[in-house]
Amino acid sequence: MLMHYTSEEDILCSIDSFFEHSSRRKDDADILPYNSYVTSVDIVSENLDFRRHTFSPQNIGYKALAVNISDCMAMGAIPHSFLMALSLPQTIEKVYLESILEGMSTLAQRYNISLIGGDIAFEDSLRFAITIFGIPITEPIRRGNASVGDSIFYLPSSLLLSPLGLARVGFETLEEGVHGYPEAKKAQCEPTLVELDSLHILAPFAQSLSLMDSSDGLFSDIPRLLGTHSSSLGAELVISEDLLHHEVLTWCASRRCNPVEFALHGGEEYCLLGTAPPHIMSLLQDALPHIVVLGTVTQGNTISCNGNVVKK
Repeated sequence: MLMHYTSEEDILCSIDSFFEHSSRRKDDADILPYNSYVTSVDIVSENLDFRRHTFSPQNIGYKALAVNISDCMAMGAIPHSFLMALSLPQTIEKVYLESILEGMSTLAQRYNISLIGGDIAFEDSLRFAITIFGIPITEPIRRGNASVGDSIFYLPSSLLLSPLGLARVGFETLEEGVHGYPEAKKAQCEPTLVELDSLHILAPFAQSLSLMDSSDGLFSDIPRLLGTHSSSLGAELVISEDLLHHEVLTWCASRRCNPVEFALHGGEEYCLLGTAPPHIMSLLQDALPHIVVLGTVTQGNTISCNGNVVKK
């Protein structure tokens, strides 16, 4: 027999059962024990960011928190705690919501993040509005700090070295009901985030770097990283098919499309995209063997890839 919730208090009891060591909801607010922190908010919505028939409930909870952790780490900050505003249908089954919370708490425990409060509302679909707080290792690393001649780099998790375009393949195969492509589907539903150890290596160079996470694809993210709309900086990228996962190459071959162009318009990889002066880039390559140099910052607003202009 499926169990449903009869009150908000019942839902809070489910939440507390997964975040029992971190939830402190005796008050309507909480006090953060730091004077300086990074904060970010992101909304993950049903039928926009996920569909229930393609994502498991554990995947939904995992991804709702993962996108916020990625934003926090992209400023050189260690995730510390989060608030969650949860909107859900009144008819949601208890086992389904608890499976979502299980996926979320698994990731929270991995990064030692506390849930410190939030709110609940009833709507027709699922929606998570999460505000995350992080503590900078040294100082926040911002976008728009690049100079002409800087290297443009891409830092994935050491557990998934070829993520460019992979989550996009996962999205398209899930939407079309195509069998196979397990790594792509995992990249879409359960993205592998950059390790905290990598942040500690980047942190001493914070003043010389620019950094963001690659959530919307290189085509959209590189202009944001460089501040192209308010500066005169562009980029020359060199991306070979050797950088791409075999599932991306297979999918693009089946669709008769250019795999590099496909990957440029990918997104949802949640890796780190940044710039560094050449002498610092050399040090980062020694310390992070899986970091990838994608190109160089140039004068002018043009973005080119493999000699072809892709954006002006």
